[in-house]
Amino acid sequence: MTELAWRYATLDDVPVLARLNKELTEDEGHRNRLQTIEWFAQRMAGFLQSEYTAVVLEKEGEAVAYALFRPVGDRENTVYLRQLYVVCRWRRQGVGREMMRVLRDEVWAPGTTVTVEVMSHNEPARAFYAALGFVETYVGMEAASQQAKPCATRVDVQGRALSLDGPASGLADREA
Repeated sequence: MTELAWRYATLDDVPVLARLNKELTEDEGHRNRLQTIEWFAQRMAGFLQSEYTAVVLEKEGEAVAYALFRPVGDRENTVYLRQLYVVCRWRRQGVGREMMRVLRDEVWAPGTTVTVEVMSHNEPARAFYAALGFVETYVGMEAASQQAKPCATRVDVQGRALSLDGPASGLADREA
């Protein structure tokens, strides 16, 4: 493989990073995959203008991977790796491993702890991180705002709805 070069991303890189981030969400099947490229550009610019740093890995001037990360404020010497993406045609060629080597050896301080979140169905990413020594330490879960609250309604023996969110008809009829 030809030599890969890394560099810190700047706001000038937002168009490329936005395109790569959109590819990432499309590959993962993430809910953001349907957003416009303009949305991704605005989002990436916001990341770079805040506490996030991006590193781009290039081959002959072409971006083949990027990583986006930030320090974890309440945990000393810890970074949150929000995104690591390798362009499809460069996968399975050591590019992801090289990006992690660059981050660990040249970007982050020695001994830095890295946290990363992986979509539960993204088996290739889970295997990649596991091969690098990452272990699962928690399971994150979320509920879409459109979903009903769990256990928000109960039914009495006559089939009448009983609300748990406040006074409801039927509750007064029951003996305490």
